[in-house]
Amino acid sequence: MIYGFIIAAGKQSRFNSDVPKALSMVGDKTLLDINLSRLRRVCNKIYVVCSRENKDHFNGNYDKIVIKSGFGCGDAVLRALESIDMDDPNDTCFIQWGDSLVDSGLYKEMIDQYQGKWVIPCEKVDNPYVQIVQNEDKINVRFSKYGEHTSKGLHDLSVFYGSMLKFKNRALAFRYNKFDGKVYNHKHGNEFQFLDIFNDTTLGATAYETQYNGYSFNTVDELEEIVRKLGEST
Repeated sequence: MIYGFIIAAGKQSRFNSDVPKALSMVGDKTLLDINLSRLRRVCNKIYVVCSRENKDHFNGNYDKIVIKSGFGCGDAVLRALESIDMDDPNDTCFIQWGDSLVDSGLYKEMIDQYQGKWVIPCEKVDNPYVQIVQNEDKINVRFSKYGEHTSKGLHDLSVFYGSMLKFKNRALAFRYNKFDGKVYNHKHGNEFQFLDIFNDTTLGATAYETQYNGYSFNTVDELEEIVRKLGEST
């Protein structure tokens, strides 16, 4: 089984809109509809992960998981996985942020890249917001918002692929090893950051530079720029 999880439970504090980013219009369709259509080509089951606060916006013809948000994107992913009855170590999944869009061919490429390790497709950019560094069997993640700046490097495309059970078990251990009560004790602040898990060799991941395009946004202006680029490419 291949599952898909579209994570759309964020507070979107920088996105000045009453509509969740995942439901933004891209041409004549919502971003969510486009992502669902593309993921359905490779997934057996897809879930849209939303929060208690924004769940009423997500009333389309798709399965959704409603979570308590506010504890970080890593916690959102883990809560989604905890809601699934999983016991087959061969089951895999795509994790994709709801404010991202990637070329449809990337999903098949990621499946082909998968060799038992989590797959992180990247693009090389100037001043990456998040830099992914592959060191043999280890991934190092640097966040510009925490002062870990770099002038050029690999930036993930906000979509990941790998073993569901392996990630769930590692994330559970990570959560309870790192939390002190309800306080997340880690250099990246008091939230469970999804990418922090890849700073550990026990999960196993491989990052690679892809030729496929990927887009994500935090503001309305960034979304409008993406729509413009997509319009020029058609």
